[in-house]
Amino acid sequence: MIKGFIIMEDTKIEFSYPNETGKVNVTIQDTFTDISEDMIIKPEYFFSALSIAVHMDGMPDAEKDYPDAEKAMGKIRWIP
Repeated sequence: MIKGFIIMEDTKIEFSYPNETGKVNVTIQDTFTDISEDMIIKPEYFFSALSIAVHMDGMPDAEKDYPDAEKAMGKIRWIP
């Protein structure tokens, strides 16, 4: 299992990736508005979005990762 949380400016992301389900459980919280959203996402979508969000400078492969990353977005957008 991979599990953790990340705080980026006004967004908090909590996630867990239990091997047995093959999906990532994610809670996204907009700390500015206090709105939160729970999602279950394919790992390739979540980790592509996470890569873009953490690097913020277009690295490592933002253009390649964007189509999958867009599929990880819900009501709260957390990639640029």
